[in-house]
Amino acid sequence: MEHVLNWITSLNPFYQSILGAAVFAFSSWLLQQVIKKGKSGGSKFWDSYTTLDIHKHVLHKHYVRSENVQLSSYGSSIALLVSARWSLLSFMILIFVFGIQAAIDGKWLYVAGSWFAFNAMLEARSWVKDSSSAQAVRHIEQEKIDRVTQNLNPNLIERNGSEESSAQQSGHG
Repeated sequence: MEHVLNWITSLNPFYQSILGAAVFAFSSWLLQQVIKKGKSGGSKFWDSYTTLDIHKHVLHKHYVRSENVQLSSYGSSIALLVSARWSLLSFMILIFVFGIQAAIDGKWLYVAGSWFAFNAMLEARSWVKDSSSAQAVRHIEQEKIDRVTQNLNPNLIERNGSEESSAQQSGHG
């Protein structure tokens, strides 16, 4: 093992970067293969991933690739929203790891920057989560909710409000 480490340190930075990229690519490919095999294992953890695979399959087969422009647009929007959720999660992980490394190295300006960036990503993530439930605004005074919604499109609010009230009257809400 020591011989390998000495060989790597003897390489110039360009070749070290290429070697690192190759190791990263190979390990990513290997992880993807392990995940594919694990999905057929049947555990509850992998069951959630297979469910996601089915959702992706149905979304693309019946919506994204649809001849109907509206269904295709809807499916593409859903795919982009889910992709945005995963992208935000990956950036949050990177920011978190960078912040931890900066704290270990004593780079406090980077720690502060990571903290602010992580909190901004949490806010961005909250915009792609479904917040249509009344629970999402339960902590806000009703007067403020009414004041803000009055400035929004009244036709949209009225239509959605009548749908919610009719669903509640029929016992579905």
